[in-house]
Amino acid sequence: MLSAVPLSEEMNVEKFRAAAVKTIRDLHVRKKAAIIVGGSGLYVRALTHGLSQLPGADPKLRAQLSELSLNECAGSLSILIRRLKARST
Repeated sequence: MLSAVPLSEEMNVEKFRAAAVKTIRDLHVRKKAAIIVGGSGLYVRALTHGLSQLPGADPKLRAQLSELSLNECAGSLSILIRRLKARST
């Protein structure tokens, strides 16, 4: 699957898993072996164990966060962490 997705296209672990499973099945039908190498543990684990069903990305939230500076993001995250800690005690 090397170079299967152009750098301009969004890629995530689920897209990788789906493409890899399809490729492995295609190889299996042709009696060829798949060799899985490299990648992060997340991608290998997704391939071998599957993924939990989670909601997709929120494009509006992503756009809002992209507008913030790193300091603004860190400040917002700090506030959220304090609120979560207060709830758990």
